[in-house]
Amino acid sequence: MELTTKRRETPITLDGTQYVLRELDGVGRDEFLQYTTRNIRLDENGKPELTNNDLRGQSAMLISMSLLDPEKNFVPAFPKEIIQTWPSSAIEELYKESVRLSGLDRRAKETAKNA
Repeated sequence: MELTTKRRETPITLDGTQYVLRELDGVGRDEFLQYTTRNIRLDENGKPELTNNDLRGQSAMLISMSLLDPEKNFVPAFPKEIIQTWPSSAIEELYKESVRLSGLDRRAKETAKNA
C-alpha cells in the first residue's frame, strides 16, 4: 500500500470564481465525525441507531471545512450559515466531492454494512 501525506484537492468554479475543495486533515475529520455521530448510539446488541434524525447543517459544515480560495486559504465569507442559503444542487455536488476527497464515503459504507 502506498500512501501520501499530501491532501487531495479538486479545483472548482463557483459563480465564476476559482476555489479548491481539499481533503480534511485528521483533526477536521474527527471534528466532522463527532458532529455527524452526535445522534447515534449503540443499542443493546451493539448496533448503531439514530436517536434523533436532525442532520441540519451537516452538508454545509463539511463544505465550509473543505473550501479554500485559490491561494489555499479557508474562505471565511462562506460559513455554514451562508452555504445553507445556496441552491441544494450546488450543496449536493460540493458535499459529495468533499465526502469523496476525505474518504468519508468508505466510512459510511462500513457503518451501514455493520448496522
